[in-house]
Amino acid sequence: MRLRTVGAVLGALLLVLAAAVGGLYLFVDWRIEDSYYSSYHYDVSLSTNETLENVTLYLPVPMENGTPLVANATLAADEPYPWLETRVNATHAASVVDTEQGPMLAVEAAELIAPERYAVHYFDEDGNLERWEVVDAENRPAASSTVRVRPFPTTYELSVSLTVDERIDTRDPVANAATLSPRGAAEAVACEGPSVSDVERCFAVRSLVYAEYEASDAAVVDLRVEFSGWNEYGFGLYNSYNEYDERFGAAYRGGQDGWLPLDGERRTGVGNYRDGSLFGSSETTNAARTRLFVTPAPTGEPCAPRS
Repeated sequence: MRLRTVGAVLGALLLVLAAAVGGLYLFVDWRIEDSYYSSYHYDVSLSTNETLENVTLYLPVPMENGTPLVANATLAADEPYPWLETRVNATHAASVVDTEQGPMLAVEAAELIAPERYAVHYFDEDGNLERWEVVDAENRPAASSTVRVRPFPTTYELSVSLTVDERIDTRDPVANAATLSPRGAAEAVACEGPSVSDVERCFAVRSLVYAEYEASDAAVVDLRVEFSGWNEYGFGLYNSYNEYDERFGAAYRGGQDGWLPLDGERRTGVGNYRDGSLFGSSETTNAARTRLFVTPAPTGEPCAPRS
């Protein structure tokens, strides 16, 4: 009799536990579905070691279904050190225009100011850094075994973030989301990172930039254009995400007057994908979001997208 009673109690407890787990599953599943946050992020960075004059730039812009996601923005000098005596405070309007390569983000300015200045690092005899400073051309010391002198460029940045109502297809953005345009052909390459999943894909891609400005042969302009799409979701202490990103970059030497290649990488399928499971499939990745290392492209020769 006692065994039957114990069995009945255990059976009832198991039913209650199963109902609780099932209810929690449905509740958590509903909460996760309801807590998605999707957004796009577009960033441009331009660094120059000397002032550029009579500047016209056409930059890749994110497009979806033939429509730019960005209409206008502001390119502003980014001077992170408030103690700089040669601090630049300048902004330039940017807006989308039609070009022979399609819509692009245009920046026009009489000049992009970049004072001639140098980062000077002082080392002791054992090679340990003692201090560093930024100086102008008049106060530039001679380089030696204990004094390292490098140009200290001025950087201009532009950043736009957009929240969207629908989830972003981060596994196939070319077909179903926004990507930077103009866009050349993509070539599949091996992904690099500490944890690459079966759903993650990487591609070498090419875009274009139009650059027209006057500068000396010693000028070096480093251009970076990045774009990403994110889905974020969470419940309680659990949070996760998935994303894709495109990172383009190049260095150009001297003055320019024409279309230039802008090479980069597209990484898709990064993060966690639920695919019917409670907290995503077992195929997850936390790939490192490293910057692209780019070989300088000083030629300035016109270049069309790959066919």
